[in-house]
Amino acid sequence: LPLNLLNSHKADIQETPAIMALRRSTPSNDIADETTENAKKKCVLVDLLNPKRSQNVTIVLKQFKDLDSIISDLNANKIGRFDVEQLRTLKTILPGFEEVDALRRYTGEIAKLTPACSFFLRLIEIPDYRLRIDCLLLRLEFHRIMEDVVP
Repeated sequence: LPLNLLNSHKADIQETPAIMALRRSTPSNDIADETTENAKKKCVLVDLLNPKRSQNVTIVLKQFKDLDSIISDLNANKIGRFDVEQLRTLKTILPGFEEVDALRRYTGEIAKLTPACSFFLRLIEIPDYRLRIDCLLLRLEFHRIMEDVVP
């Protein structure tokens, strides 16, 4: 380098740390904060079931369009909304005794439960829900059974 260029530009040694320091940009902080908030929102749901069981129940429940109407129809013993396959499928996912105990002991908000746990919690509030499902299934299959029995 030519000597005249070095002499014309004098560096201030005290400014060097400020120039070399890393600065955080504001947009990346906002993105990091949003990611953290989204992760917190996703972790809020409470699952009282085995994760695999919960996933299987959720998949089955997606076959039904309106879970609230299923609960109300079961409570009122209405068969209009159900077909035989739906009731058989519903019977396969009914909660076990340990799951019912865990659900009954839950004292938190229902809105914080996973969809499977929320459905089960509303289902077990129906008196004799297992018997009701069996009775609805029998009502739907009665004519077919009678045709097989009576020639």
